[in-house]
Amino acid sequence: MSTTITMPEARTAPPKEPAPVQDEAAASPAVLAAPDVAPAPDGGKPTKASSRRLMIPLAVLAVLSGLTAAAVGFALSYGALRDAAVDWGFGSDWKSYAFPAGVDGLIIALYTADLVMAWKRMSRPWVRMCAHALTAVTIALNVTAAAKDMPRSPGLWEAVQADPGRLLGHAMMPIAYVILTEVARWAIVRTARLEAGGFDDQTLTLADWLLNTRVTWKVFQHAKTYPATYADARTFVRQLAIYRVWQKERARYTDGTPQERASVLDRMPALLAPYGVDVEEARAIPARMLAQEQAQEAARRQAERQEAEDLERQQREEEQADRDRARATQQRETAERRERERQEAEDAHQARMDTLAKEADQARQEAELAKLKALADGEVRAAAHQAEAAAATAGIQAQAAQSAAERAATEADRRAEAEHQAEESARTAALRRKAAEDTRAAAEAQATAERLAAETARLEREKADDARQKAGALDQAAEARAAAARRDHETAQLRAEIARLERQAADDEDTARLQPRERAVRKVARMLLTSTTGSLALYDIETELGVKESTASDYLKEARALVSAGYTLPRPNGQDHTAV
Repeated sequence: MSTTITMPEARTAPPKEPAPVQDEAAASPAVLAAPDVAPAPDGGKPTKASSRRLMIPLAVLAVLSGLTAAAVGFALSYGALRDAAVDWGFGSDWKSYAFPAGVDGLIIALYTADLVMAWKRMSRPWVRMCAHALTAVTIALNVTAAAKDMPRSPGLWEAVQADPGRLLGHAMMPIAYVILTEVARWAIVRTARLEAGGFDDQTLTLADWLLNTRVTWKVFQHAKTYPATYADARTFVRQLAIYRVWQKERARYTDGTPQERASVLDRMPALLAPYGVDVEEARAIPARMLAQEQAQEAARRQAERQEAEDLERQQREEEQADRDRARATQQRETAERRERERQEAEDAHQARMDTLAKEADQARQEAELAKLKALADGEVRAAAHQAEAAAATAGIQAQAAQSAAERAATEADRRAEAEHQAEESARTAALRRKAAEDTRAAAEAQATAERLAAETARLEREKADDARQKAGALDQAAEARAAAARRDHETAQLRAEIARLERQAADDEDTARLQPRERAVRKVARMLLTSTTGSLALYDIETELGVKESTASDYLKEARALVSAGYTLPRPNGQDHTAV
């Protein structure tokens, strides 16, 4: 718990607005050391302009005097530094003359840099330490040179005992320059603090150390340990002392009797007097501290309640966000599921359409094949009829050849008889024998022709029988092809009917909004009902639905159970025996 305690009015000063430096002349040590105001000529309120008119001559005089003293001091120490340079091995040429100028110039540069850095409030202590060290070297060389110039050149200690004023005179000018520089630096630092609005108690005086050593040491320790001004360190030490005293006396003041409370109020001024707290403020501290604690406790409880409310509100918001996310996830999953079902339905419909298109192409090809088969049967029948006509023509030709042979034999007999009668009278028995031989030869020729005609007729009959048999076989083949064509036509009609039933079942399933698995099971059930053997192979299911063997087995089991439950094919009028 921290408590803010204000400084007593006697130790505070109102802050002043920082005043920027106008020019280099205004920033000179003498001007910065001058007071801010001076009495007005008419005895009224002092003005800043009149103060500046009064102090500018004094500042110019101080600057000129300081420069003169510095020039004289460095001129007096020049010889001592040159002699030291010669003794240190710089020789008697220009190096020994340049050494004093370098040392003194470095001292002037370091002090000047320290003053400028102090004016800019960015001073570094090591710059001053280096300048002081070089000044101490110069003082030591001057004192040593003064001791050597004394009669009989006594040592430094003997010179101090013999003539200390001589040695002090040689060391006086460098010491004066250091004093002048420190005065200017103090003026610059103090003016910068005042222009920045700081207090005037930025130093610890000798009186502070002598009269209140313990508190002054605490202020000094805090200011140096945690870089802070002495005013801030005093405020911190004062507040810490008030807090510790209050912690010691708090229990007696809050929980004690009225007498104990009165004794606490009586002891507070004595306990806080070393820290500059007056009597009234010391007696008011317990009540103020208690009020501050109560206010802080009330603020803490309010903060806890607000934090609890914020936590509860945050939890409600998170729960609402979780519910919203769950609702959005469920809606997204539902939309994805519906999209999958729609895609699967479209795929199944496209597969059915592809299957029906394939079946239609196959039925068309089978119809064309049946047409070609019918044309071939017609050609076979025409060939058979032609064969029968050729056989009949051959029979007629054989009969005509036989009649011609008989007519030729009769004509030969008649001519032979005429010749026999004609030669009977003109020839002898030899002619008759010759006629007989001719008759016999004609009879043999006739017999041979008859045999040839009979053999030809037999062959023609056999050929006609073969043709009739072939025609009968062709008729049977044509009838078989026609029957096959009729069966193919009936199969095509059956497939078309099955396709129509499938479409009708698919429409019923779409109306009933069945899942893809239920659709697949009903398709397997319809395949089982339309099977001629009453059974169904798993390969057919895998081929038809494009699933694995295990899935096909599950579909077949569910389809059998569905058929056992009364599922049948849809009726021709579009209604099923069972509700979908």
